Amino acid sequence: MRSWGWRKSRSRCGSAWWRRPACRSRSWRRFARPPTRPWWTGCSWTRRWPSPPRSARAAGRSSARTPGPCWPGCARWCAPPASSPTDAVPPYILQLPAAGVAPVPLVCDSPHSGTRYPADFGHAIDLAALRRSEDTHVDTLWSALPRAGAALLCATFPRSYIDCNRDEADIDLSMLQGEWQRPARPSQRGLALGNGLVWRRTPEHLEIYRRRLGAAEVEGRIDRYWRPYREALVRQLSLCEEAHGAWWHLNLHSMPSNAYERLGLGTARPLADVVLGDRHGSTCSPGFLHEVRSAFEAQGLTVAVNDPYEGAELVRVSGDPARHRHSLQVEINRALYMDEGTREPGPGFAALATAIGGVVARLAAYVTREGNALRDRQRATAAGS
Repeated sequence: MRSWGWRKSRSRCGSAWWRRPACRSRSWRRFARPPTRPWWTGCSWTRRWPSPPRSARAAGRSSARTPGPCWPGCARWCAPPASSPTDAVPPYILQLPAAGVAPVPLVCDSPHSGTRYPADFGHAIDLAALRRSEDTHVDTLWSALPRAGAALLCATFPRSYIDCNRDEADIDLSMLQGEWQRPARPSQRGLALGNGLVWRRTPEHLEIYRRRLGAAEVEGRIDRYWRPYREALVRQLSLCEEAHGAWWHLNLHSMPSNAYERLGLGTARPLADVVLGDRHGSTCSPGFLHEVRSAFEAQGLTVAVNDPYEGAELVRVSGDPARHRHSLQVEINRALYMDEGTREPGPGFAALATAIGGVVARLAAYVTREGNALRDRQRATAAGS
């Protein structure tokens, strides 16, 4: 069976460039070609969007003929379907404060909610098993952040491919073939659980690969995904500090409802709805921890601190309370909002999203007050000197 496309014969076509795949003017001639996926099916504008954003028009004409985003900034609109392999995965989506909303000194990131699996993953287990490690829908639960003036950074790739919440040198060298030229400092936890920078096994102890990964392959994952995400987070925190003299950072996650069991912790305690991790007081001020805890409890949610998650690499490197850099990890119990088997939103999703919206509003007010008070103290100190 033939498939048909459109080829431009002259430059007389007057339709906008982003609509030319669907153009029917005389300057496009029909031609037969092999039944392959048309290049433009990587872009959902032709299916859902009547016209692209104004910034896209300024970006100029795209000459790409491969599936994927049709201009450098359109990944958030025309990325492939969730949880599907793709060759064109942008490393992150950054949502800045909404238009007309005053920015507040709150930066949030979701490093594990990515659901777009690169085609070069080469995993040996099925996708459903890999997806159980996703913090699925966390980015959506916290979508109120930009409307409150905060920045929200979300990874698009899965943590099982490469984990942004791990140190760059946390690499199990026994997974690799070829000489590793970069620093390697594998953590004991990463070696024991198989979840360092590049995961070896899932939390259910399933081996992800039936092969050893090439050193160049892992370097590519670091350079294309891990480093751009980490640099984007550092950039947002630095901009926040320049504007406000401080930053407040929330590292957003979700946790399985059987977290104690998966971690091998025998306890009769029920898992809290929310677990906050400040690495035992080292990454944020007691005041910030108290405010976040109180905000969740005011929404009727139970809260635990450092039990069973104390915070991992991103809060460790981002938190320094003595320098007005406050970082706190937030874990949400998945049983509250999703079916952990199908990964679909559950009946409690809307209610939890509304509750988190209330938390966000309270925290935006808190960091604004704290930022203003800090600025006043700094001005008074400068005037006194």
